[in-house]
Amino acid sequence: MNQTNATAECDYCIPRDIGVLVILDNSSGASNNTLALKTLKCYCAAKNYTFDVLRLRHNGNYSMRCPQKNFYLQRHCVVVEYMKSKPHLKWILFLDGDVGVINPRHEIEEFINETTEPEIELIFYERLITWEIMAGSYLAKNTPFAHDFLTEWANYSSSNAYHRNDQGPLHQELLKRFQSFRICEEFYNSSSDYQSYLVYVACARYFLDINTRTFGSHIKLIRHGDAWLRDGSKKVTSFWSNRDFIFHGWKESENNWIRPFIKEDAFQLSKCRLGRNRTQEAIFTENWQYIETLKEPDIEIEAIIDQEKKQINSWI
Repeated sequence: MNQTNATAECDYCIPRDIGVLVILDNSSGASNNTLALKTLKCYCAAKNYTFDVLRLRHNGNYSMRCPQKNFYLQRHCVVVEYMKSKPHLKWILFLDGDVGVINPRHEIEEFINETTEPEIELIFYERLITWEIMAGSYLAKNTPFAHDFLTEWANYSSSNAYHRNDQGPLHQELLKRFQSFRICEEFYNSSSDYQSYLVYVACARYFLDINTRTFGSHIKLIRHGDAWLRDGSKKVTSFWSNRDFIFHGWKESENNWIRPFIKEDAFQLSKCRLGRNRTQEAIFTENWQYIETLKEPDIEIEAIIDQEKKQINSWI
């Protein structure tokens, strides 16, 4: 387990009760995501969030407590066990291993509003490129309700149909709790490829109410394009603006991936920690040095996102 907690390095910093967690299935899985993980680690050090990377094949304790054979489902059991071991953390931001911080001038708290929404304990968001509810990133409050939901999702007994690992089971768990999971079961069990799976997703979202922003009293759903993380086509994720925070799909091994930063040696942890003479802004300016041609005004990015939304809306 790799851990970063800036409080240990900065005893005069304001302590945070939010942790960021990435779960990988093996050590080699991190090699394609080196830059992504470096940006997360640097960001969390500067913002004083706890940051952990768990590699399950090298962590027998979590593997024993979470025996699920599907790694993607197993992750959500591990999130629960991790939260139980960190009672001082109030919220956990769970992230896929291929996400990176493009704009560090945002904070995770922007997406949590305990003043007006004190009952919310799980926060999901819609994927931009489909109507799926994203399984690879969510905010979970360290509560029995969140633990129970994630555990049931992780233990979902799936068919042999094509269900995108943990994506389909997430929708099934929501249907089971808030409608009837059998209502779309025919589509779920018969899906054999991506297109037939999307028919199932359309069914699930229809009966869950495509326009809803909450499921019951404790689960919130953020609209696509408005969450902490954004993914989509190459055009959508190659360009960014001040509205953006975290990008999904930073895999350096992919030929069409564009590195957005100028410096090759940025994000060294020693240059990311707060100090009496090192402010957050100084850390951000030193490490997040961008290729300027990839930055756009907010209005341009919003137009690209709107176009993506129209394409998927027409399919639905």
